[in-house]
Amino acid sequence: MGRTANVWERVKEAEEIIKKLCEKHPDVLWAVKPENIVVMAIVSKEKSEKNNVLARIRLIKGSERAVLIDNGIPVRHIIEIYGSDWSEWKEKKRQWVLLHELLHVHAEIEKMVKHDLECFKILVKTGGVNWAVSDEKDLPNLLTDDVKFDLALRPGMDEYADDGKPDEISDVLDEIEKEKAGKAGKEDKKE
Repeated sequence: MGRTANVWERVKEAEEIIKKLCEKHPDVLWAVKPENIVVMAIVSKEKSEKNNVLARIRLIKGSERAVLIDNGIPVRHIIEIYGSDWSEWKEKKRQWVLLHELLHVHAEIEKMVKHDLECFKILVKTGGVNWAVSDEKDLPNLLTDDVKFDLALRPGMDEYADDGKPDEISDVLDEIEKEKAGKAGKEDKKE
């Protein structure tokens, strides 16, 4: 007997939280474009007790990406969660889980940012080592509290900084655009 396919549902509430997180923390989520992210929940089964993954962000590429582009759908990333987890999590936990996944988004389209520790230093410094399993009352509300992140710990920024310190975001984005334009110019010359 074959395996039953998972049933997925879009979680628009999570996508709204992503938009608000990007608006509230643009210096931290500078590479994230909320309109390019979809959150999907598995609703056909509950997460296994052995599974300790809260969520997973996936870069859309290959044939999936081609189909989306062909249909005018701008999705670049999908965040996958379990519907049962989403229902159980309260407001702050939802924000922190989504923030964690968003920190994987790289400024360059075909890349993802890897953890700089077991998690991300920027989350650990602000939310504590056990933010993912701590009681929600111990976490700040990322949308309403005045949360200060150590911007020197932004993941993926070190590859853009010459002196080990992150440059201004606009300077980083300008450099990325110059690199892309340079690569495109080189490819044009080859033809």
